[in-house]
Amino acid sequence: MKNHKLIFILFFITVSGLFLFLYLTQQKNNAFLTNTSINTIAKDIKQELPTAAQELITGNKDSRLDKTTVSANKPTELSNQKSTEHFDEPYIVECNAPDNDTFPEIRTEIDKRNNQLIQQLDLAEPSELLASILFKPKIFTQNNENIPAKKQLIQYKKEQIDALLTYHQQHPNEPLSYARLLTECSKSTQNYCTDDFFNKVNEIDKNNGALWLTIANIQLNRSNFKFANKALYQASISPSFSIDYFELIQLHQNVVVKYQPNQSPLTLASSIGFAAAVSVSIVESIDYCRTSNIEDLWLQQTCLQLGLQMEAHAEIIIYRLFGIALQKIYHEKFNNIELVAKFEDKSQKPYQGIDIALMNKASALMFYDNDLARQWLNTGIQFGEKVAFTKVIEEAIWRSKDPNYNPCPK
Repeated sequence: MKNHKLIFILFFITVSGLFLFLYLTQQKNNAFLTNTSINTIAKDIKQELPTAAQELITGNKDSRLDKTTVSANKPTELSNQKSTEHFDEPYIVECNAPDNDTFPEIRTEIDKRNNQLIQQLDLAEPSELLASILFKPKIFTQNNENIPAKKQLIQYKKEQIDALLTYHQQHPNEPLSYARLLTECSKSTQNYCTDDFFNKVNEIDKNNGALWLTIANIQLNRSNFKFANKALYQASISPSFSIDYFELIQLHQNVVVKYQPNQSPLTLASSIGFAAAVSVSIVESIDYCRTSNIEDLWLQQTCLQLGLQMEAHAEIIIYRLFGIALQKIYHEKFNNIELVAKFEDKSQKPYQGIDIALMNKASALMFYDNDLARQWLNTGIQFGEKVAFTKVIEEAIWRSKDPNYNPCPK
């Protein structure tokens, strides 16, 4: 069987990275959601992730997923590939993958191209100035006894936060910079993290539940339960939940197309890697809902409504899973056994309705087909991750029916 694309691993960091973040948090806090559906979700995400992401988490390159959707539209030319392919799958072109031992060279090449890109940006252009801040490479001096790597990283983060804050002051209604600064408030104490700063969400993106959820987590960490409850309520009535995953990819791709038009698979991998590296914590809110007093009916209903909204409107699949978890927590508290089983089943199928094997192939293909990648990105921005997966599979199958279609490198 062909090697899975190493570059393609970056595509699934958005899910696996968030999973690892939550898992490590759980290990640090042994009491965290010990008997709730988050443990189940973490386990099931690992089971249901595409193979490349499983390999990233487990380090096992031989792990395989056998889930497949039966199709009556199998091209006859696949009949001789039964030993290595799902013979009843629609056909999608596959490009040869680099060997695993080439990953260090790939990483070096990605860093090199990004360094060149940042130096080319027009800092008088607001979007390019923002890109220069968000995508600034982390260049650390190795084995420097005077400045240890950890201290260099701290300095890098401080410079980035300072630059983002200056940018936000110059462009107060720009949502990407505000969201990143808000996320930093949930990680460490910053002077700008005041109630006035949090209230700016009403002017910048008041319909984004992910921002309200971040504010709720910050207030819970500060034991400001009154303000946390207000933020949770706002999140529970929000019509969208976006962590700007696709928007960050688009920002990076826009400058890549302008300054490095001869795009290769490495540039898309770099864009996805930057977006996936943004971690957003919702641990505090979920734990707060889990441990809340069952007699506090207002909070129980708010947590339930929050779960419903997240499942229905989240941009990325992991947030939908957390929405399912919140609903399961609610029904466990009220001993709704049948509904608990329903959400248990849902939590085990994060990619329900999507053929995992086809998703692997179609998503890998877009690293070699720029137009396919743009369609995936535009669909993700408009409709979210799950629809983007579905559409990229359909488009890849349609393109692969053309005998002259071959986006793979010569």
